[in-house]
Amino acid sequence: GHGQGTFEPVQSYNYVGQGRGSFEKEVFVTPGQWNMQKVVVCLSVPLGLLVLGLGFLLINLLRFGGPFWMSTSYDCDQGLDNWAASWDNSKKDYCCKSEQKGCMPQIKGCQTDCNYQRRTATCASRIQWGATHLFAQHPTACAEAYKKVVSECPFCSSCNLAQAFCHPALPIR
Repeated sequence: GHGQGTFEPVQSYNYVGQGRGSFEKEVFVTPGQWNMQKVVVCLSVPLGLLVLGLGFLLINLLRFGGPFWMSTSYDCDQGLDNWAASWDNSKKDYCCKSEQKGCMPQIKGCQTDCNYQRRTATCASRIQWGATHLFAQHPTACAEAYKKVVSECPFCSSCNLAQAFCHPALPIR
């Protein structure tokens, strides 16, 4: 009756019965707080894969001189007779590294080895041969032979004509 009763607030309601839930209490987690452990795991996996991929690319660039998808191959037998004058630097690099053809000789002045038409001889002996065989009847046989040898083997430009000791009357075999 008249204000004689008591009041107790109920903290939660449990509805049970057909269509109203079950006797089991359900716990609902509402999003709102960051779980740093999950964030670190979710970010570290893709970042790890990215680092591995970049490492693979870097190794290929250092090992092969360029990316594998842009690698160029050359026919190292084509133009081999006059490679020093006719090949570009990328073909020289490729053929020297992959097939040991078209490699730079050690520059030693007139004693530099020149490979022309698949024969190797020193610049001095090539100049002498040209003077006595190709230009034997010319008054400037040594100068003409020097000019021809340098055009065929640019490495022979390190050889001075005077240092080649060319004598048009002395054939060398």
